[in-house]
Amino acid sequence: MRNSNGNLGNFSLPPMQDALRRVIMIIIIIFVALGLAMFFLTPHFYFFAKVDPDEVGIQYSGGRIKQIVPPGVYSDIGLFVNLYTYSTQAFQFSVTDPEVITSDNQRVGVTVSASVLRHGAADTELISQLWTKYRLVYTDNNALQKVMNDLSTQSMKVCVGNKPFRDSVVGTDRDTLRKCIDEELNGLTKNYGLSVANLTVPNV
Repeated sequence: MRNSNGNLGNFSLPPMQDALRRVIMIIIIIFVALGLAMFFLTPHFYFFAKVDPDEVGIQYSGGRIKQIVPPGVYSDIGLFVNLYTYSTQAFQFSVTDPEVITSDNQRVGVTVSASVLRHGAADTELISQLWTKYRLVYTDNNALQKVMNDLSTQSMKVCVGNKPFRDSVVGTDRDTLRKCIDEELNGLTKNYGLSVANLTVPNV
């Protein structure tokens, strides 16, 4: 625009700037509102949550187990709902105790290797009883490894402690030792809802 002297004058468009400012503020408010809504509402719903073929799902509602479900896709709406999962794949572990005392007071080192399995969705009653107490053992392999370290060491001490040195290290008696540790360890892991398979004693 030219002024009366024919020069270009300064001009601004305050209405357009105000409109743009309002649009930006509205967008910010919408994003903040959506963020707050998600923060407060997320504990109360989930949609299309997947339980993989090698997993078990634990549906929670109101702080309690609602249902134990097999692999599939699940949705839920309610008061404090959630879907936890844990793996049913075999977890391989190996534990060594460098000093186990035999019945004739000899020190031997023993290594145990095996697979441990968590129970599947069919064992709903057992899982319901044990989940609250041992949830971390089901969902965290590090916690499971720690439990297997403790229980394997205990089993080795029981079985080796009942035998003299020769019976712990020689020939067919090694297989008797393996069977003893297998039975002892399975008896202990049963309290956690676990089972041990393919146990070997590769080193004494």
